[in-house]
Parts: sequence; C-alpha cells; structure tokens
Amino acid sequence: MKNHFLFGYFFLFCISSLRGQDRYQLGVIPQINNEFSLGDRYELNSKVEIRQLLKDGPSNLTAQKGFHFERSDFETILNRKLSPLDGVGVGYLLRIEEGKLVHRFIQQYAHVQNKIGFRLAHRFRSDQTITDNEWSFRIRYRLSFEKPLEGLEIDPKEFYLKINNEYLPTYAKKELDVEIRLLASLGYNLSDKMKFETGFDYRAEDIIAKNTEHQCWLNLGWFHSF
Repeated sequence: MKNHFLFGYFFLFCISSLRGQDRYQLGVIPQINNEFSLGDRYELNSKVEIRQLLKDGPSNLTAQKGFHFERSDFETILNRKLSPLDGVGVGYLLRIEEGKLVHRFIQQYAHVQNKIGFRLAHRFRSDQTITDNEWSFRIRYRLSFEKPLEGLEIDPKEFYLKINNEYLPTYAKKELDVEIRLLASLGYNLSDKMKFETGFDYRAEDIIAKNTEHQCWLNLGWFHSF
C-alpha cells in the first residue's frame, strides 16, 4: 500500500509541476532493452525507444493530431567489464525525429554498490550529438536506487522499486544549460533474464533559460538478457 501512495504522490508532483507553466509535455515512452553477453568481459546493450505525445503547451500542437508520434531512438552500447562492479562503454544512438536524422556518440563509466537490502548504481556519461550540422555536448551523471519489495534480493516472481535521478549539463550553440530527470518505477522480475518496469518520468529542460520546459512521461520498459 505504501508503494501505491509513493507512485500517487510522484504522479501528483509531475502534474503540479506542469500547472501554470508556459512549456510542458505529457506522453508515453515505451522501450525495449536487450543485453547480449559476449564472453566474460564484454556485453552489448541495445535499446529501442519511442516517444508518443499526448499533450503539449502552451499551443497544444498535438490537440488536432491525437496520439502523436514524436521520435524513435535506436541505441547500442558496447560495455567492457573492469570488475564485477565496474565497467566502461562506448556507443551510438540514431534518432528519427520529424523526418530528420540525429546522430549521437556515447562514452560511459558505471559503478555498482551492493548494499544490504538495496543496490546503488552510478553512471557517468558524456555524449556528442550532431543535428543539421550543429553539435551539442553533454556530461551526464545518473544515480539509480533499486530495492526489492520482499526480502533482501530481487528474486524471480518478485516486485521491486527503482528510482533514478540524473543531471545533464549541456553545451550547444555557445550556450550552457542544464536538464534534470527523476524517474520512479515499479518493476517485476519475471525471471533471471526478463523483467518489466513501469513508472513516471519527470524531466525539466532548459533550467537556466527563461523558458524551462516541464515534461511528464509514462515509462514502459521491457528488459531481456541473452
């Protein structure tokens, strides 16, 4: 019951953040994540993500289009394990948005801390994005918290709680800005190789700029390991 209240509070937080704002977006983000083991040290992660807009403001451009497709992302990351708890990776993302192609190059380092009853994961990432021959650069830090709702470990056929908090300074067009993300998800570990997650993803873009955009997404994720 406490977990239902937690997600209810988070949803109300997302909605209240949008009220009275000049720029906002509401929508759904379904995604499919696959992990392929390449021996003892390497693994390949692939993700397909689609963003569907339900409503935006202040002009509400999607009102006449209904359930409006915004963009598709295809991401691939090659990771190398430095230890059971550390790894580095490089990757590439292709985005299709309004008929345009966006290319992004990714570098990252990840570290996991296994505590009694929960797990913390730190991810440090940098990426470079090119759109219409213009470059943007970001540095990203994400802290993830995972906790089983029963027992001390996330076992098959059990639910778990996942919370992400991420900060994204961005440099583009000779200007610096910041984006902040907060995700609260309820996951179900179907087996050792498959899990599902659903939750609310709140994002605040262009925080330094005067026209900050607030977004709230329903996140739907399927994860599978091969």
